[in-house]
Amino acid sequence: MFTPNFKRPDSLGLPDPSKDGYRLEVDVAIPMRDGTQLATDLYFPIHSGVYPVLLERTPYGKHQSIMVSIGAPQFLSQRGYIVAIQDTRGRFASEGIWYPFRDEAWGDKPDGYDSVEWLAGQPWSSGKVGTFGGSFAGFNQYLMAGQLPPHLTALFPRQAACSLRREWVYRGGAFELGFMFMWAARHSRETLRNRMVQLDRQSLENALEFLSSWPLNGQPLFSDPFQWLHEYLNRQDDEEYWKQWDVALHHPACDRPMYHMASWYDIFLGGSLRNFCGMRAQATSDEVRRKHHLIILG
Repeated sequence: MFTPNFKRPDSLGLPDPSKDGYRLEVDVAIPMRDGTQLATDLYFPIHSGVYPVLLERTPYGKHQSIMVSIGAPQFLSQRGYIVAIQDTRGRFASEGIWYPFRDEAWGDKPDGYDSVEWLAGQPWSSGKVGTFGGSFAGFNQYLMAGQLPPHLTALFPRQAACSLRREWVYRGGAFELGFMFMWAARHSRETLRNRMVQLDRQSLENALEFLSSWPLNGQPLFSDPFQWLHEYLNRQDDEEYWKQWDVALHHPACDRPMYHMASWYDIFLGGSLRNFCGMRAQATSDEVRRKHHLIILG
């Protein structure tokens, strides 16, 4: 039984399918390979059937993501797509421990891969899954390059990095103090709230097992919530650590149709260009090369 760690605000309401032209299922649990369940909102066409699926994975709240704020899931579900908007691990309604991007890539817990394959295997799915989103939700699309899900059909990454170290954390070689600390501070409150909800639930559901968690470092929810920030600061020259977030290592593997979107004055312009140019230059065939397209907005 899945209990979400965040309640969708009542003020948002739910759609009336007959009037709004789509229906919404909130907090559908998608299981990851380690048992963690990620909460996902599913936007369906009003008529039952089999449809292709579009996925956005966000740490900023699936109820208020960029795609939701511009009405994209509603628009697309009215036109024959199922749209899945998911809270990433340890954020808002989802279970797990938040560590930016660690479980987005090709490591032991590739949440993007598992999410795509779960969506592809549902009875209402055509088996074709596309991804979309920008910034964090763009980079986690690129991070699937090292382990492409079989049912991932197309990607639409917007304004995203190629290397977490060079274009996000140490842009130009210097630690992005203002960006990283303000980003961390702004989002750490949600991380801590999510952890407290999980701790409270575990202590109430199985107090004996919870209280016997000794040493405490054996309980993931007692781990340092800022471990990722310490490691970003102290491991600048650790090549092995940073290569888990270097998309360039996997450019030749990107054989799926991909529409790259960038902006001339965006901080991730360089990353978008490196990904587009690298994937085209290292494509294994002309057919694969023609699958990559780029637009740069003013």
